[in-house]
Amino acid sequence: MRNWEEYKGIIFGLAFKFSPTSNQDVDDLIGEGFVCFMEVIEQEKEEGLDCPFEAALSTRIRQHFLCKDKERKQKKRTGQLISLSDIADIAEHPRLSENPWEAIDNYISLTDEMKEVVDIMLNAPSEFLDLLKREKFKVGLSKYLKKYKGWTSKDVKEFWGKIE
Repeated sequence: MRNWEEYKGIIFGLAFKFSPTSNQDVDDLIGEGFVCFMEVIEQEKEEGLDCPFEAALSTRIRQHFLCKDKERKQKKRTGQLISLSDIADIAEHPRLSENPWEAIDNYISLTDEMKEVVDIMLNAPSEFLDLLKREKFKVGLSKYLKKYKGWTSKDVKEFWGKIE
């Protein structure tokens, strides 16, 4: 059995490197680092490792922290960090108290192009947000569809024709 104290330098070092700001975040990352440590030990027992244990451990922790960082940035970017009072206000909205299946049916009935645009707006990729910072909405969305989704100018023109 491997002694965790031999590898705490890797865990602590990466936790401090990836910590956004507070001590609470560092403590959480250290805990997650130890979970990664246990996962690498299990992997070593079951399958063996293709590289030294230290390399496998640091790679696993780094990948885990990068995924957590990406999730945190996406939550911040898409505005999923909503206060409880806002949730209560939203829940009382008359439109939301209606049948949710109607909204699903409305989405399903959209054309493929419309669904793609709705998905872009809901997921708000960083490239799309960057364009919106510099351009008006219609211009920014049109450029995004052409550059990142492979739409032709004709497709974009038809889309805007359907919207209007």
